[in-house]
This record gives sequence, C-alpha cells and structure tokens, in this order.
Amino acid sequence: MQIKIYDSISERDLNRSLMADVMAAIKRLNISAEVIMVSNPELLGLQDMALLPSVAVNGTYRIRGRYPYPNELLYMLLDEIIYESGEKPNSIFKIAIQ
Repeated sequence: MQIKIYDSISERDLNRSLMADVMAAIKRLNISAEVIMVSNPELLGLQDMALLPSVAVNGTYRIRGRYPYPNELLYMLLDEIIYESGEKPNSIFKIAIQ
C-alpha cells in the first residue's frame, strides 16, 4: 500500500501533523505501507494549494482540502485493505519524505 500525504507544513511540525495521524493509524492496524510526504510547493503545483491537505492511497485521492475526522483514517485504510490482495499483517513500514 502506498500513501501520499500532500500538505504545506514545515519539518518541525511533522509530529503534530496529518503525517503523524497516518503513521498512528498504520501502527494501530499493524499494516505495511509506504508513506510519502510531499510538502514542497514546487512539487504540489499552484492549482492544488487550495486542496491541501490531501491524502492519496494507491494513487487515488481519498481526502482533499480538509483534515480527516478522528477515525476516518482508520476506516479509509481498512477499506483499502479489504480490496487489496496480498497484504500481510505484522509487516513494517518505511517513510520517504520528499
């Protein structure tokens, strides 16, 4: 599973961010996921700035222009797991920050 988080935050705010919420949901569900944080405005494009923050799972935007509700990330990831074949529990995840 690949999760891309689009947000315009500084690195010092990562612990209090959508990234931290996504990582907590991944840990709580004990799933394997590659999480990519895209916060560079040049990579986002000017037309997308109004739609921040956004979360894409496996290339599909699931949240755009708002922060998720408390359990929304959990339900979103569970929904993706149901339809994704081959996902194994007890896996580790990796983080790539662009």
